[in-house]
Order: sequence, then structure tokens, then C-alpha cells
Amino acid sequence: HSMVYESTSDGSLKLAYSVPGFLNPDTDRERFAGFICMSVRLGEFSIMSDEMLRDHVLILVDLRNDQLEGEPRRGLILHHPDLTDARGNPLGSSPRPRLSGELVNRLLSESSFYLEDFVDPVDESSSGSMAAFAKVLVKSEDGMRRDTRWAVIVKEGESRSLRVSR
Repeated sequence: HSMVYESTSDGSLKLAYSVPGFLNPDTDRERFAGFICMSVRLGEFSIMSDEMLRDHVLILVDLRNDQLEGEPRRGLILHHPDLTDARGNPLGSSPRPRLSGELVNRLLSESSFYLEDFVDPVDESSSGSMAAFAKVLVKSEDGMRRDTRWAVIVKEGESRSLRVSR
């Protein structure tokens, strides 16, 4: 499980991951022991290297409701190359960038699709470009696919930070 929250110590957004821990998981007498948790500042986890995505931008989106602005909202951008500085440190961003409600709803109802005129919510100065959208699914031990309620977007073109550095 995961949850985005605002740090009370520095105001940055962090992503908390948690998994249940069990004693004797390989026996019939399995007992719940607690949760193993960690948190990572948004923008400080690596998804794919810039080299792998030379002509594409990878965007990770949370499709679940969060309460970061005091009311339930969906579509929070969790990862985008233009949300970090040249050293990879997260940039403060207000308002927090989000995917449009229309695209969030489409991702909730369809597992994947393409758009020819996607306008990046972080780089609104860019013109519409081709983009592929897909839900992030994980396969559990029993072989079932579970919807994480995250989505990945891969759009054609370079990030704003790469265009500026050239």
C-alpha cells in the first residue's frame, strides 16, 4: 500500500509505502506481526534513467483521492522529470500539478489508451503530443492482477529541463 502525504517538518510531499509482515509465513500458523514502512520524498525515487527515455517523458500519477489541499482530489503527479532541479532535488510546486479530471476518469474506466494531443500538466507551454496511458497493475502471489490506482504516461518529446539544457 502507499499514500502521499505532506511532511510536517519541511512541507515536502512524501510517499509512504507499507507492507504487512507475518511470523512463520510458510506455515499454516502464520501470524500477523506488524507493518514494514518507509517513506520517500517525491522526486527522489528513480523510475527510469534519462538515457532510456531520451525522446520520451515518463509521468507517474496517483488516481486515488488525496486530501493535500483540504478536499478530496485525484490525479496528483507523483513523478515527472520537470519536477526536479538539475541535481535531481524536488522542486516546490504550488498548486500541485495534477492530471485533468477527464483523464483520471478515463484511466479509472480503461486499462490503457493513446492520445495524439496530450498537453502535459507540468509543461503547459509544450504543444499537444502523442502519449500512451496505462494503469499500473501488480501481480500477486496467487497470480491475480491488482490495480494500484496509479497510472503511467509515456509522452513523446523531451522534458522541459532537457530542452533548456541544450
